[in-house]
Amino acid sequence: LYDQKKIQSFEDLNSIEMKGYLKLFLAPKVVQFKLPTCIIDENEYYITGGVFIFPQAMSLLYSNDNITINGCILDTTWKVISKYVTSILMATISNSSLPIAFAFGKGENIDLYSKLLNTTSEKLNLNFEGKVLESDQGKSLLSICKTFKMVHLSCLRHFIVSIKKMDYSF
Repeated sequence: LYDQKKIQSFEDLNSIEMKGYLKLFLAPKVVQFKLPTCIIDENEYYITGGVFIFPQAMSLLYSNDNITINGCILDTTWKVISKYVTSILMATISNSSLPIAFAFGKGENIDLYSKLLNTTSEKLNLNFEGKVLESDQGKSLLSICKTFKMVHLSCLRHFIVSIKKMDYSF
């Protein structure tokens, strides 16, 4: 069985051999918030968000010339990391999808999605322009598609959930 040891530090991540690229977004600790902190050069900072790129993403995408990313799927949940929303980016390849990165932050907004796509683009050398993005129909997601010149497809599951709230859906 998997040992469910709590991760409390970067040393803990290293001890379970969790590798990958992690970019943290920090803010000076001025007032008290219920957010994790880190200390750099004796100064304390809040961790306001971050982006993690899975180590397998680079080798999968660039070790085989026959692999082409057809598009991406982006979904967000509040259940993965306590106190943060988590947006998971998956690459669609040959009618399958594979998580390649995720971002966590204080809300589902343009800033979070921009950090995720910009960091992923920079580190994996991916160009999102002209790619298809399947997601829900939130305003922030529609804006990010426009900013990155992506083609937006509405997720069928999210669409069905949205029409359940309308009188005519019954």
